[in-house]
Amino acid sequence: MSRSRPYLQTLIFEITQRCNHNCIYCYNVWHADAEGQPSCYPKGELDTKGTLTLLNKALDETTCNHVTLTGGEPLLRSDLKQILNLLAERDVRSTLISNGRLLTETAIVDLVEHGVVLFELPLLSHNRETHDFFIRCIRSFGRRTCSDDPYPLQSWKIYISICSDQTQLIGFVQFNQNSFFVWCKWFDAQSLQCRRTRS
Repeated sequence: MSRSRPYLQTLIFEITQRCNHNCIYCYNVWHADAEGQPSCYPKGELDTKGTLTLLNKALDETTCNHVTLTGGEPLLRSDLKQILNLLAERDVRSTLISNGRLLTETAIVDLVEHGVVLFELPLLSHNRETHDFFIRCIRSFGRRTCSDDPYPLQSWKIYISICSDQTQLIGFVQFNQNSFFVWCKWFDAQSLQCRRTRS
């Protein structure tokens, strides 16, 4: 008697370790630890053939209709569309977790046409300097808000996730009293999630 395949609500696939940011809060296991000790995690990434083979194997051995592609920064992979095409051919929906640095409106439309149904982008503070501090990359804030004009994003479904440490929580609450929820309404956000980082 054959065993039934396990059901997965989603499969999270880290397709690259490469990244164009150096975020303070990055949790990836291939980074050095808090004491600066280098990670013993294997370096590198699978090539296109290896990635597609592994993805096919995972989908063959499970019942899964949703895959989240993350990294690193998945947009740094030149074969990303081939990966998305495989998922589309197998009728699997895809989410892309990206820092957004390489996203343009044209790129978003192209990725949607290749099957992406949800983008997850970090917006770590309403304050430009604070956001860029956490990202450790100047002029990063505007890339999340389409050059500070949210209008181009209004045609998309937006889910807002707030990531805050103890210090930022005070500023976050103060901002709520003024315009934060107005901002959420402007984005027509579908949901709001708050979570706390390590101080």
